[in-house]
Amino acid sequence: MLAERTSRASEEEALRTELEVALEGKTVVEAELKETRTRTAEEIERLRAEVANARTLGKEKFLKSLEFDRLCVKKFVAYFKSDFDGAVAQFRANDFPEE
Repeated sequence: MLAERTSRASEEEALRTELEVALEGKTVVEAELKETRTRTAEEIERLRAEVANARTLGKEKFLKSLEFDRLCVKKFVAYFKSDFDGAVAQFRANDFPEE
């Protein structure tokens, strides 16, 4: 009976030691996970800032481009033609001479 108690106590001590080692390992892994999450969050913020900067640069480049100038001229001509045709229609509706 004493031998059984001694054996059981040894087993319990071995299990406690094994449990402590496993808990220490868990703590290390949790710390690594926290560090990885922090680095990931920082990387995400850096990439978001980079995307915003790229959009701004792309927008500025587009606003300075010939394509943008052409689009503006097209819109201007369309509005001018519409307004001019509307004014002529009003003159005709109010019996103004065309000369």
